Amino acid sequence: MGVYEAIHDRKGQMALLMMIFLATFLDSLDVRIVSVSLVDISTAMGINEVDCSWIVNSYTIAMVGLFILFVKMADGGRLREQILTGMTLFVVSSVLTAIVHSLPLMIIFRFIQGVGAAMMGSSIPVMIVRMLPKNRRATGFAMLSVSAGIAILMGPFLSTIATSAVGWELIMFFCIPFAVAGMFLCSKIIPRIPGEDREGIPDRRTTVFTCAFMISTLFLAETVIAGNFGIIVIMAMAAISLTLMFLTWWSYKHTDRPLMDFSMFGNRNYSFSCLVYMISAAVQMGTEYLLSFYLTLSWGLDDVTYLSMLSISTVVMIVSSAVAGPWCDRHGCRTLSVISMVLMIVFASLYAIADPSMGIGIIVAIMVVAGVSSGIGCTAMTTAIVNNSNDGNEGEAGATQTVMYYLGSIIGVILYVIGYTFGEGSGEAAEAFLSGFQTASMIGIVISLIGTVLTAVVPNIKPKDEPEKS
Repeated sequence: MGVYEAIHDRKGQMALLMMIFLATFLDSLDVRIVSVSLVDISTAMGINEVDCSWIVNSYTIAMVGLFILFVKMADGGRLREQILTGMTLFVVSSVLTAIVHSLPLMIIFRFIQGVGAAMMGSSIPVMIVRMLPKNRRATGFAMLSVSAGIAILMGPFLSTIATSAVGWELIMFFCIPFAVAGMFLCSKIIPRIPGEDREGIPDRRTTVFTCAFMISTLFLAETVIAGNFGIIVIMAMAAISLTLMFLTWWSYKHTDRPLMDFSMFGNRNYSFSCLVYMISAAVQMGTEYLLSFYLTLSWGLDDVTYLSMLSISTVVMIVSSAVAGPWCDRHGCRTLSVISMVLMIVFASLYAIADPSMGIGIIVAIMVVAGVSSGIGCTAMTTAIVNNSNDGNEGEAGATQTVMYYLGSIIGVILYVIGYTFGEGSGEAAEAFLSGFQTASMIGIVISLIGTVLTAVVPNIKPKDEPEKS
């Protein structure tokens, strides 16, 4: 696809990187502050925390389920309109969520907000792979980690201010100034593509079945994790998901304009790059799912110390990402991908042996190692997926990253829960949880070893230099 031209002047590239930063920051900040504020929301509205979790889940389901569709639309020449529409939808639905004070309506508006987030988020890989030169792509992907890291740090702080000063409703208004800034930048730097120059849209039947299958599968996974539906409902949803999977497969057999080009996975290097990123997400998110209980229950850390430990990892991730981007642009991604997976083995191994008798220093060390692994890994692995994709499919490869990340996250949570359940001790609660967490970490070691081998056999691709204009 050649709808968009790369920006070669430094000023234009910096403006585009700021656009990428804002779009990522909007989504990451919203997810973070809403997640942190769920207890306050459930208390204020008199609902249990499991039901309240669907305020987050509905957003995630819409965002991930529609991501590939909107990448395809943006990559075909609708980038400007999609960003402006997505940001507008994001802000309006956020405000409506704050004022309705009804859980069903909040879930609906959060789903709509997730649609806006999908329109914004799906525009990011298109901006990176189409409007940045090839030798600046890794810097673009590094901006994602930097922006998300800053949002993670700011989320609890802004949530505390909002809930203590006014109420949880205020958190829904934080997105407005960032969205306005993003829309202003978009109108200045993203060109409007005439209708006759745009790519055709994918087959409608294939698109509907694919999106419906992804949304139903994500809903099923979130339902199982939340645990607030009975076995009959879960089995019914599983049947619906399987039916939609069959219809999706059938529709792909009868169209020449599919939503996704599955032939890309016939490229071994591309498939391996996707699997490595999925494994990385599985280890990181599996660990994170159990980490709060591990540090507060097994180690007895108070909330302030616990958040301080997480902040160490996040700050290290931000710095590592900022360094990794330019490095990958000059030297390729394989070295840092391998180092990231090796560091993942290291921190999973440390979790597998650490106990409170060793002192808090080992937790600090683990957080530093995990931060470096996450920072350089996210930048190098996402860039490797795009660099190893087939010519013309770079935009779709950007969408695949997000699918791999969320799929890996779900698989990681399931694997770690299985490992924890299998290894949970029978003594006191703290010791029992410690034993279960250590067993789960051993699963992380095994799959990280697989990821290390896979990323090591993928050839290193050094980006070709492209001319720059002053």
